[in-house]
This record gives sequence, structure tokens and C-alpha cells, in this order.
Amino acid sequence: ASGRGLPTRTFRDRLTLGTGPDRVELFYFGPGQTAGDIWAVFPAGGTITAGDAFGLKNPTRIDSELGGSATHVAETLEKVVAGVSGVDTVVTGHGDVVPWRDLQDFARFNRTFLTDTRAALDAGKTPDEISTTWKVPPGYVGYTAAPARIKENAEKIRDGK
Repeated sequence: ASGRGLPTRTFRDRLTLGTGPDRVELFYFGPGQTAGDIWAVFPAGGTITAGDAFGLKNPTRIDSELGGSATHVAETLEKVVAGVSGVDTVVTGHGDVVPWRDLQDFARFNRTFLTDTRAALDAGKTPDEISTTWKVPPGYVGYTAAPARIKENAEKIRDGK
């Protein structure tokens, strides 16, 4: 279509749109659900939008075909938590508005899931076995872990995706 609809402005790590209180800061911290997960910060409102990198309180659905990475999502979330300041509100990918601490918890949850899954794989468990035995750790109120999602992510972690 002669380039219609393609971006005319891109960025690698950070881009600020506008100035003053109406500015929007865009960040890229690495692959999560996809390779293109962008985080938008609205400093005047102390708000960040997470997209589906933080859609629901469960292991992130990874779209490997679009560059998402089950082996990197925890690291990416940790970079968001460490790299963004002045935010107290998070708009998740499915519309829930939650406090910043929920994103911090979600980053820890994803790190725990990755660590536990790698340990189980190293111990010889299959993704099927992991999907039936891995449970949400205590303290993660409102979190779920559907066996199908656990299996899918465990397969991707096993395969280095």
C-alpha cells in the first residue's frame, strides 16, 4: 500500500512525545508477550500502560511468532520496575487499573515461574508434568495458573523461546 500505515518515527529504547505536563514517554525494555511491547508513561497522571505484557495475574501469554519470549519476560518486567519512576497507577492490557506494587509483584511472579520451571526441567520433568504440579506460590492473591498456559510456557522455556 505504498507504505501507508507504516510508522514514520521509530525508537530503540525511549521516545518522548510532546512537552510539559501533556507529554507521553514511550519505553521499550525488551521482549515480553511480543517483541514489540511498548510501555507508555503519562507523567502528569503518574500512570503507565502495560499492554498485554501485564494483561492478567497469571503467567504471561507468549506469542513466539511475534518475537515474544518466555525466557526473557521476567527480565523485561524487572527492567520496567527498575527503569520507570514517578508512577503509581498501571493500566493492564485487559483494562484493570492497579497500583504500581501490582506490577512489582507481577515481575516477581514471572521470575518465580521462570526459576521454578527451569528447575523442574533440569530435574527431568516434562512440560506436561509441570503443568499439573506447578501452583501459584502463597502471597500472590488473585493469581491463577491455568495448566494449558503453564504447559505452553514451559515448552517455550524448554525450547529457549
